[in-house]
Amino acid sequence: MPVRIVPVCLLLAAAGCWKPAPDAPPAAETPPPRVNPRHGVVMTYFVGKIDGGRSCSGQAWVALDLPAAAATKTGGRCGESGGPTGEYEWKLVAHRGDADVYRVTLRYPVEGPATWTETAEVEFRGERVKVFETDAYAFVLDPATPWRP
Repeated sequence: MPVRIVPVCLLLAAAGCWKPAPDAPPAAETPPPRVNPRHGVVMTYFVGKIDGGRSCSGQAWVALDLPAAAATKTGGRCGESGGPTGEYEWKLVAHRGDADVYRVTLRYPVEGPATWTETAEVEFRGERVKVFETDAYAFVLDPATPWRP
């Protein structure tokens, strides 16, 4: 008489002693590769109109010869004493053709119930780019000099 081989898991499952293993936890997300800048850039938040009044600026890289620092988000707050304050953040996210692509987020005003957030992705090719412009504030990207990639 032929012998039938029944998988042990089927016997255990029929007896109620075996349950399939739970789904494996999701694999850790692989971080995106670092994107290094092609163009030196200075981010400037203006209180009021572009090139007028108070402004706050910062370069995306503390040391221009260390472009790996571009992988970090950078930002700050800026405003007039006693007036509304804006909060901004930028990050180099990609290259598109010969451009560096930045994601810029602005919250205005930071304090109060009417705070709103605006985000834009802009391409920077070493020439001024207006990211946001209103009567209350403006945010631009300007070329940084000297630039050594």
